[in-house]
Amino acid sequence: AWQRLPVVSQDAFIAAARNTHMTGYNLFAKRNLISLAGATNASAVVVSPGMGGSIPLSGISATGGSGTINVSATVGYLPAGYALQRVVFVAWRNVNPQSDSLDRFWSGDDTTSPYSFQFTGLSPGQYHVSAFTVSIDTKGNTLYGAPFTATVTVS
Repeated sequence: AWQRLPVVSQDAFIAAARNTHMTGYNLFAKRNLISLAGATNASAVVVSPGMGGSIPLSGISATGGSGTINVSATVGYLPAGYALQRVVFVAWRNVNPQSDSLDRFWSGDDTTSPYSFQFTGLSPGQYHVSAFTVSIDTKGNTLYGAPFTATVTVS
């Protein structure tokens, strides 16, 4: 799944693994092996590990339609001196992680409020969609927020 993960999600894991004895890939594997152990669906996939001090979301809303998912996110508080670069949206089809592989992720982002994205061209079925922030702190560091996830059905 790492190779198919959107680059921005890989970047979030790489950044969170800095100054540790892990690589971004190792952190991704650790977080997802723990969250998906024994799971019968892929709702617990972690697409951003989140970082302390990042700008949080306060929630997301997602609806499925005919071949589409419409998702919007609400940003929480903005600490003084921080800049919100964008809100990232990542979707994946629900599978049983014990028997199927996560073979495809879709992603998009929005840089202006209200933050939203529409995924199109999707096959019918159940999907999970996460949103997380990418921000810059007062020292110029790029921070990645913890994701909020919703489940939707695409017709």
